[in-house]
Amino acid sequence: MNNREFYDILAQDYDSMINPDKIIQTRKDEFKKLLNSDIKTAADIGSGTGNDSIALALNGVNVTGFEPSAEMIRCAKEKAERFNVQVNFVSCLSENIPQSYYGKFDTAVSLGNSVANIHRNVIGISFRKIFGLLRKESRFILQILNYDNIRKTESRIVNITGDDNRIFVRFYDFGKNNTVFNVLIIDKKNYGNFELITTEIEEYKTSELTELLRKAGFRKTEVYGGLDLSRYIKSESKNIVLVAYK
Repeated sequence: MNNREFYDILAQDYDSMINPDKIIQTRKDEFKKLLNSDIKTAADIGSGTGNDSIALALNGVNVTGFEPSAEMIRCAKEKAERFNVQVNFVSCLSENIPQSYYGKFDTAVSLGNSVANIHRNVIGISFRKIFGLLRKESRFILQILNYDNIRKTESRIVNITGDDNRIFVRFYDFGKNNTVFNVLIIDKKNYGNFELITTEIEEYKTSELTELLRKAGFRKTEVYGGLDLSRYIKSESKNIVLVAYK
């Protein structure tokens, strides 16, 4: 299924696979250290169920989340109300972000491997759109999994989690020229009752992303191994974090 259909189906179960309250608190603390106090507005690209957007808002930032899945946005709005924050969620693909938002943001973020869901044919357009969103002297912070290390170790299992009623198994199928991301949802009371949903993702590498950001107009890009700005080690780092400067 295509990426938007995948996340529309997954939306109602997405937060059951993770611990959103813990993620939001962690992100809130990370943003407090990562972003300058003069950051007033932020764009969250691929905002999903709103965890990063809410974390930014809890730091007093005016946030607009761009997300193609209408169901993910519905869940994000409900969660933002629960956290008593205001977030503007916009339903659109990253390559279709309207120019009416250009020049309105002090920073942009795309975390949690969201960029891997942007098709290779439109990633360049998407980066140019993100560049357009930003004011001068601002930054775009991108986080993606380190697929060099994932391929090297053949780590097919992403995670196994569960709630009171279900088990969630996230795993990859690696092809020679493609990567499929799967979520298997199993009924704890009847293992024969399960659902498997799949979508293709893109394995972007550091050099490729850096060059795409340069072509989009960013003047400099720094590479790290995490949001703590630790050193990136190709054979070891779980994540790739790029900080691109306009």
